[in-house]
Amino acid sequence: MRWREILLGTTLVALVSGSCHNELNSLDRKPPIKQEYKSEVKQLNYLFQGGFEESIEYYKTIKNYHEIKYEPIRYNQRLTQRQKKLVSKVQENLTQLNYLQESVNEGELDTYTIRAINQYRKLNAIRNIEYIDSHFINHLNIPIKKRIGKLEEVLRESNKLKLSEHHIIINIPEFKLRFYANRKLEYEADICVGKQVHEGRRSRKWHTNIQRGKLKYATVNSMWYIPSYANSNVSRLGAKRRRAMGIYWSRSNKRWIQKAGPKNDIGRIIYEFGGGYGEPIHGTLSRDPFEKNIRAVSHGCIRIKDEIEFFRHLQKIKILREKCNLEKLLKGDSKGRYQTRKIWFKNDIKVNVVYLLGSVNKLKGKWVASFPNDIYNYKKSRIK
Repeated sequence: MRWREILLGTTLVALVSGSCHNELNSLDRKPPIKQEYKSEVKQLNYLFQGGFEESIEYYKTIKNYHEIKYEPIRYNQRLTQRQKKLVSKVQENLTQLNYLQESVNEGELDTYTIRAINQYRKLNAIRNIEYIDSHFINHLNIPIKKRIGKLEEVLRESNKLKLSEHHIIINIPEFKLRFYANRKLEYEADICVGKQVHEGRRSRKWHTNIQRGKLKYATVNSMWYIPSYANSNVSRLGAKRRRAMGIYWSRSNKRWIQKAGPKNDIGRIIYEFGGGYGEPIHGTLSRDPFEKNIRAVSHGCIRIKDEIEFFRHLQKIKILREKCNLEKLLKGDSKGRYQTRKIWFKNDIKVNVVYLLGSVNKLKGKWVASFPNDIYNYKKSRIK
């Protein structure tokens, strides 16, 4: 399997009719079990698609959406009358889009307004800074008609999905993983995906691929077989630093390997779903990327914010085939050794890594649509 990870500085960073009128036509009918399955898929798909349909209908009712002329405004500065008018238009637009649902002081950057602006930045994957910048205004200026068009495109593309009872959908430009189980959204997590650039230029070399697969098991306390392109970085660490990080040279494998444990840079649990590109879901020691809204930092792998918390959700829905004392496995033995163990699931979990330029989320009981930027410049939404 090809692992795509990176070494940054001195730290290794690794990561959903007719009826028949006669007996002759009745021969063309599908068996009842398939009809039931089709109905089941439709019901499950509505978990994902329902919010899009409702958001499209709501957007069609929006009137007088403002186009705002950009002017930089810091959150804590004293506002001029012109700036107050700009903020007032921002408030009106955010209210119409359901991001701002509280009563606010018109034209003032109060707590609720700033919170709504930051929420808009987060859900739409816009860089998070402490002032109203051109990136935010340009995105907020996306016309309602264009927003509806993007949602309709996602809705059409999502017909390729056939949601199963247990399903993971990873949306690359949104930097989001969603796990559906038992007819509901069970778990949602921030992720990091593959880089947009290689050697300072735009390149597809490290893009996370659009793919699909099945998650059959999770590996607790996995070692990391460090890819060959990172050899020079590992060598520069020095022997003392490598020992401290649990890295050693394997003669049989002819590559550097990092031991399992809390210092392993790809985390404690790996989820390999057989997408065909060697890009598993796994943890990471690096916390800094998760402080940002744009997280295209890996070499193709899918880094999840908390791989242990995700595993606990899998335990919660009782999908594990056997009992697992996770705490004991993570703690290791008295000599600091950690047992590598595959935990198999009762049922396969389908995985779809998709590229959707529109999404919906519930915010205080209301649907809010988001439109993450086209980070890989694919021009349109895609599902394999």
